[in-house]
Amino acid sequence: MKLLIVTRETSSDRSYGLGKTLSPVLEQLESRGHSVTYYDKSATDHLHRKWQPVFERYLGFFLKGLTPAIAERLIQGISAAAKALGEGYSHVWLHDPWLALGLYIGLLRKGRIRRPFKLIISEHGLGSFAWAVTLDGLPIQSAAFRRLVRLERQLLQRADAVFVPSYVARDALLRDLGLTDVPGNLHVMGYGRPRLELPTRHAARRYFDLPLDDLAATDVSGSVPLPASPPVILASGRIAPVKAFPLLIDVIARLQQQHGLAAQLIIAGGGDSTALQHQAEALQLEYPPIIGFQEDMGWSLAAADLYISTCPVESYGQANREAIAAGLPVIAPASGGSGEVLGQGAHLLPVCDLSAETDAVARARIVNTLAAELADTLSNPDHYRYWQAKARREAGLWPDWSDLADIYEARLTGL
Repeated sequence: MKLLIVTRETSSDRSYGLGKTLSPVLEQLESRGHSVTYYDKSATDHLHRKWQPVFERYLGFFLKGLTPAIAERLIQGISAAAKALGEGYSHVWLHDPWLALGLYIGLLRKGRIRRPFKLIISEHGLGSFAWAVTLDGLPIQSAAFRRLVRLERQLLQRADAVFVPSYVARDALLRDLGLTDVPGNLHVMGYGRPRLELPTRHAARRYFDLPLDDLAATDVSGSVPLPASPPVILASGRIAPVKAFPLLIDVIARLQQQHGLAAQLIIAGGGDSTALQHQAEALQLEYPPIIGFQEDMGWSLAAADLYISTCPVESYGQANREAIAAGLPVIAPASGGSGEVLGQGAHLLPVCDLSAETDAVARARIVNTLAAELADTLSNPDHYRYWQAKARREAGLWPDWSDLADIYEARLTGL
């Protein structure tokens, strides 16, 4: 098998995005003699610089507000088609359905009506891709949304296989596409236990320039660290509306003001953090949040005392799984795929989708609930140890990547 992985991610996204999630299984496939090429946006940067303005100019007549996102994927898909044809790939795996539109245009440019390779498309959101991008803050009018969903359904039906990360994500996708039966090409593909190499806690706190004179004691066995002072609370993910980081800043402020517990927040993720920093300043957080891209999540996980997610629509949540594998107490929303994917390793709490129209009372209730749980977990050693143990026990049940590679290899080569 000669496999071409196509994504619109950049090379830096592979440190915590889809590329990182899949890298262990790709390594396993390569070790078994298969050829695997990861074709991200960094490989086609010159094409995007040249053609993005041209595509946006023409698409602007039809897709107002959507042109940058659609243009980016058309360029990447067209380029991928040329590479797949020119280098004789047997399988092409696209990491979102809009890339497929560019791929088919690229085939037509080369005079090919039929594709000479097997096509796999990943759907990694909680539902259709069109719905997922609206949660990321991309506005889509209702008429355009219906057309995009119809197009997405047609593209998925033409694929040899469609991979989704969880059964919750599969069911949401079927709902969005208006399907009642599961198509034969739609498959739920599992993921293995994250592979982590963590530095020492002391080294990690030095890395973030955190206080070293009050590292927490350990429990009576001498092996389980208790929260330090100040406790370090970790969240992860790109800075986007779907991650609900403004809510998290409010939670940290409530923890400080109502429960008397000032915490150091670390948000490991790329993007513009200006608004979040201003929000933290306005709320007078004792410790300004540390926000920024982390190429190696090991430093953040080793420095943290607790991990929290405020994204209520995760279809999978690799960062959440990494926190459990690191043995951290984890708080996550009781929605999306978290119950299925995190099992009994996380404390799941009610967190709804906080759009601009969300009732202020509902938002305050969520903030109070999360702050109270943070305070209880960080202040109560027995409670803290309980969730550490739950995380370790759950992670121990997850399959190794070599086991998952058997499934991926059989699925891909059997197309």
